[in-house]
Amino acid sequence: MNIDTVQEKLNTVIQYQQAGKLQEAEVICNELLKNNSENDVAFYLLGLISYQNSKPDLAIEYIKKAITINPDEYYFKDLGNIYFDCNKLDESIICYEKFINLNRDDAEVYLNLGKAFSLKNRIDEAIHCYKKVLELEPSFTGIYFDLGLAYQNKREFNEAIRCYQLSLNYERNSIAAHYNLGLSYYELHKLDDAVSYFKKTLELTPNYIDVYYSLGHTYYCIGDLNNTINSYKMAIKLDPCHKKSYVMLGMALYDIGEIEESIKYYQKVLEIDPDYLEAYVCLSQALLLKGDFEKGWEYFEKRLYIPRKELRFSTLSKPAWDGSTIDNKTIYIYYEQGFGDTIQFARYLPLLQQKCSKIIFRPQIELETLFEQNNLGYKIINNSVLDNNLEYDVHASLMSLAYLFKTKIDNIPFSEGYLKADPQKVAFYKENYFNNKDFKIGLVWQAKNIFYRDLIRSISDINIFKDVTHIPGVKIYSLQKGNGEKQLDNLANEMEIINLGKTFKDFSDTAAVIENMDLIITIDTSVAHLSGALGKPAWVLLPYVSEFRWLMDREDTPWYKNMRLFRQNISGNWDYVISNVANSLKTKLS
Repeated sequence: MNIDTVQEKLNTVIQYQQAGKLQEAEVICNELLKNNSENDVAFYLLGLISYQNSKPDLAIEYIKKAITINPDEYYFKDLGNIYFDCNKLDESIICYEKFINLNRDDAEVYLNLGKAFSLKNRIDEAIHCYKKVLELEPSFTGIYFDLGLAYQNKREFNEAIRCYQLSLNYERNSIAAHYNLGLSYYELHKLDDAVSYFKKTLELTPNYIDVYYSLGHTYYCIGDLNNTINSYKMAIKLDPCHKKSYVMLGMALYDIGEIEESIKYYQKVLEIDPDYLEAYVCLSQALLLKGDFEKGWEYFEKRLYIPRKELRFSTLSKPAWDGSTIDNKTIYIYYEQGFGDTIQFARYLPLLQQKCSKIIFRPQIELETLFEQNNLGYKIINNSVLDNNLEYDVHASLMSLAYLFKTKIDNIPFSEGYLKADPQKVAFYKENYFNNKDFKIGLVWQAKNIFYRDLIRSISDINIFKDVTHIPGVKIYSLQKGNGEKQLDNLANEMEIINLGKTFKDFSDTAAVIENMDLIITIDTSVAHLSGALGKPAWVLLPYVSEFRWLMDREDTPWYKNMRLFRQNISGNWDYVISNVANSLKTKLS
């Protein structure tokens, strides 16, 4: 068969292929290969025909044969496309890179290579490819969305926003670009902008469940609980099995004081999915708040099985302690959540000492010195020591000890206190700051503003304490550390608050100052727990709906004997709380 005849038949194959006459095209290819088994074009066309016939494995085999005969760059390109469509990303990347080595000027290949890199989470390489697309083909404006997605995955949200906004210049009604803009603004804590883009997304597609969920979450972070509830209810209306929305709706109802309603929604999730761990944990908070410690602690343990990178429990190779006898064993106890949680649940360590041979205990770095100077029957593990270098038999999270010791409201241990301050530090602070006969009050008014519940338990303006500072014979000392300290530079006229927080290196310093105080007035922070653990009088200022540990409708707490609780009468009303504090303080000092 001469060259002209071969070329004529190949042209016929291409015409048949494009016309969908795949069987006829395949017959001609096989004839050509019978005549010349080294015809790379025939193998290549058989590969394309096989792929059109939904036979990707056969297509790959044919094109690889073509490449063996003649490593043409476009064979690599189409083989890469087939691998990509089959989700064989590593193979597709190899083919695209070989194509680029032979022919560097193909925007389509860079686009597909970028997508393959993105799917492999090789984000920097994906970004390089997408930028190359724009360099080769500036009119290819659709790439701005892919570039934005890559930056979003890299958590470079400002760049992601820039790219998404560029993409909207060319595709004004892009649902995905609007939604991802909302998500990116949310990550930057620009919540009003996030709400705006989520709403624009819903204008384009009113039944987008994930947008209602994201909108609800954003409203929750803002503190707009009515819109939070409405958004989650809309998500549930569109999908009656949307578990995440049930859980978040329950949390929002909890925060407005509808505890029984929140419980109903958590239980509804568990009807849909009895293994949905997040629902158990949220349900535990509501039950503990009501005083149902038996079920509350049991469900709270489910948190340990929710995958979280910061959770030590799931990474340890030794068995978890189940409450059984460990007389001759070493137990490893480790912190889990905040400083206040560690201080509150450290009360169980002396009880645990009676059950085992040895306790090794890992608190947060900031608490190490405090716990080292208190002998509660443990050896402190420095946070530089890795878990796999420790010798122990069983382990437990510190916060699990309440469950393991079957804690009820009437058997909480050591409510009178269980920690002591360093006597030398106590003497130092007394000599340098407290050499007076005033009634000394330590004050904390702000928590870290990370989550919505941090915001509702914080007091935004320190000047609300003006009446307290003007009570005769009272001297106020700020124990505020970090967030909130700057407010001390803008005190109202005739307010005097001495800043001691700036002297604190760790909690052993805080404890020494508290020991010198006559009273601590604090919002729900670690200082509240530290004061209670030291057995010092503390007045804790609580939002309308508090965390589970403070229970409901009580002025006292079974956790700390010397503590008094002051609660908002309506959500957000700190004036009511501070007025009660001022009046109670005047009565106390009269």
